[in-house]
Amino acid sequence: MKLKHLCIHNASVNSALMRRAAVCFMVSAFMGGCASVGMNTSPEEVVHKRAQQKLDALLEWDIDTAYALTSPGYREIKGKHQFTSRYLGASGWQAAKVQSVTCDDEYTRCKVSYLVTYTDRKLPAPVKTSLNETWIYVQDQWYLYLR
Repeated sequence: MKLKHLCIHNASVNSALMRRAAVCFMVSAFMGGCASVGMNTSPEEVVHKRAQQKLDALLEWDIDTAYALTSPGYREIKGKHQFTSRYLGASGWQAAKVQSVTCDDEYTRCKVSYLVTYTDRKLPAPVKTSLNETWIYVQDQWYLYLR
């Protein structure tokens, strides 16, 4: 009789612990998600940060990091080699900075403007130019949209 009572008691304690663990997990997952984006961070700020991260990666010729910022759909179709060939000119970049980010009203697309300074051996001085790209919101994250 004591064994049966002990088993029932352990089952109810285990059930309570499981409920507490589940609640703690959900709260920590929610808070972690909020911390990663920032509760007061606008979509423009998030895109600005990720776009600058891409530029910094290209300046360092860190193709893995830059490629990881492209949309999942792009990565399904295009490999790193194709991505690299698209940005071969970045090897001559001296500086790159996000100038502006403008998002649509639904916050599904943002236009990003960059200012890039690069050298060309045919030119006597560095050249500054503006580049524009589109970023899209997919699977709860902002990614560079390339075709």
